[in-house]
Amino acid sequence: MTDQSMPFPFRSGSLAEQERLRYAIQAAQVGTWNLDVNGQQVWWDQRCQELYGSAGGPVVSYQHWRQLVSQEDQERVDKAIKLALDPSSTGTFDVQFRVRSRQDGSWRWLHAQGRAYVDILGAAYRLSGLVRDITAQVQTRQQLEISKARFRSLVLHSPTATVFFVGEEIVIDTVNAPMLQIWGKDESVVGQPVHQVMPQLAGQPFVDLLRRVYDTGEPYHHQQARGQLVIDGHWQESWFNFSCNPVYAPDGTILGLINTATDVTGQVVAIRESEQRYKLLAEQLEQRVAERTKELADAIDDLKRSNDNLQQFAYVASHDLQEPLRKIQQFGDLLTSQYAESLGPASTYLERMQAAASRMSRLIRDLLNYSRISTSQPVAMAVDLGSLLTQLLSDLDLVISESGAVITVDPLPVVMGDAIQLSQLFQNLLTNALKFSRTNRAGELTTPQIRISAQFITHAQLPLTIQPTRPAVTYHRIDISDNGVGFEEKYLDRIFQVFQRLHSQNEFVGTGIGLAICQKVALNHGGAITANSQPGQGATFRVYLPA
Repeated sequence: MTDQSMPFPFRSGSLAEQERLRYAIQAAQVGTWNLDVNGQQVWWDQRCQELYGSAGGPVVSYQHWRQLVSQEDQERVDKAIKLALDPSSTGTFDVQFRVRSRQDGSWRWLHAQGRAYVDILGAAYRLSGLVRDITAQVQTRQQLEISKARFRSLVLHSPTATVFFVGEEIVIDTVNAPMLQIWGKDESVVGQPVHQVMPQLAGQPFVDLLRRVYDTGEPYHHQQARGQLVIDGHWQESWFNFSCNPVYAPDGTILGLINTATDVTGQVVAIRESEQRYKLLAEQLEQRVAERTKELADAIDDLKRSNDNLQQFAYVASHDLQEPLRKIQQFGDLLTSQYAESLGPASTYLERMQAAASRMSRLIRDLLNYSRISTSQPVAMAVDLGSLLTQLLSDLDLVISESGAVITVDPLPVVMGDAIQLSQLFQNLLTNALKFSRTNRAGELTTPQIRISAQFITHAQLPLTIQPTRPAVTYHRIDISDNGVGFEEKYLDRIFQVFQRLHSQNEFVGTGIGLAICQKVALNHGGAITANSQPGQGATFRVYLPA
């Protein structure tokens, strides 16, 4: 061997070229070495000595050099040297091992590479090469393996279908049982690219989405993503809540992808079935609405014809029926005035005829009033109930005077309504209070005591039996109380019906329509009417009107 004093492994080329190469090696922080196979000595440069942590000088024995290598790695280094010196091998030397740092005593990783030089007989006499510090790379690789192990553990123990992909080819690194169940695969898919495991995904965007996340680092999420997989040899359509996130290595590069999938096929199918049912129900409802609309239109037409007939009846009743009654009453009056004495006992029949005609006239009049109220809408305007009652009492002054009635009227509110209809309501109630007077033990009529009062109440204070036709927040309650004959409350619903009477004509004259008119007026105004009474203890009628 020539010029072994210089530990430079590459002697070919000019001195200038060797010098440039030396500077390049020094700049790369790489150490150079030569192993004399026969002399068992090692020549190395200053950088190589620093990397090994040796203070033995530029030339050391092979055993000294070997002892600097970690005991755990010495056997591996020996095998690498033996292989490089074997004439049947390529003569290359490549091995990684640990040495102790002279500064802090920590272990550092070195990567030695070189080649063997042989004589004319083919026997190796020298091994020359380079060595560099790869501690940072090894530590990064170790951290990477720790990260991979952590992710593998997370994937395997996740209750959600999860897979960990690595590399640009989107290779399956780790996959848990729920994801394998979705795929219809087993653990043999680990280590294979996903497009090879499931070639049916070629025409679907799944793989492209994974590659885009790997290339850009941008996460991807999709709710109810549709996918088609071949399960047990059959195409199966499914829907998933899909999520893909990049996983970064310690150096900031993308290590792989975490992909999770939640099978929501059942929910999607249920929603679609619900939508179909809803669509069918909507069509049925639309058809039913059309039928009901037609029925309602027909009913409105019938009601219109009925109202027309009722108006015609009202016209007939007010003219054609009333006119004969007026003739009967007029001729009866003539007979009574001119021939009463000559008629003798027959005059009794004439009086009864006159009374019947009078009742018939009142009945027709009341029916006309009820008909008009039933077919006409109230004219909404502000009505002062106090002024209205004052006018009614003035109209009833003769009856009040004859009965000696004592009527007390408290302050009454102003309401929105039809003055004519409200006048009919309170006139009928006052007339009844004056008419249904009771007698005392001596058979004498008691003096009527009537009180009219008002109270402001809320909707929550309405009795449960009261159902106004127009809901409101507040109401006016007007009470008309008397000390008359009263009635049993079991007949409460009956007294507001047309032609329903609790007393005979001999006891109290009437047509049985007045209270029905009162109820109709109250309903027309969005309110209601009821009563409280006991036989012989008078009655109180309560009218509820929206405030």
